Amino acid sequence: MMQKGAEIRLPRKAKFVRIHASGDFFSQEYFDKWLKLCERTPNVHYWAFTKSLPYWIERIERIPPNLVLTASYGGKSDELIEKYGLRYAKVFKHERDVPKGMQIDTDDRHAMVNGPSFALIDNFEKEID
Repeated sequence: MMQKGAEIRLPRKAKFVRIHASGDFFSQEYFDKWLKLCERTPNVHYWAFTKSLPYWIERIERIPPNLVLTASYGGKSDELIEKYGLRYAKVFKHERDVPKGMQIDTDDRHAMVNGPSFALIDNFEKEID
């Protein structure tokens, strides 16, 4: 986790960056630092899953084109997903539970690009039908 006031640093040759392999945006200030980094590095493609929806909504008009955000269901602000029409990912325990027609992301390909909402299969009990 990044400490308050710390700078975000990337490898010099980074072209694709998933923000947080685990964890989330923990403050508006931290979220804004990522926005500024994205703006300063337009040739780098960023993506992130987040349950910190109020930070996203606060800056919804400022999301740069090289940042793809995906709302994660299961947080305290899930009602904002529908209210603002946010793209989302929903975790299902079994592939058979995924609604018909909803695509399943198994390797971040859906998460990396703007597109429809998608499903994820629970990593801890992955069961392919």
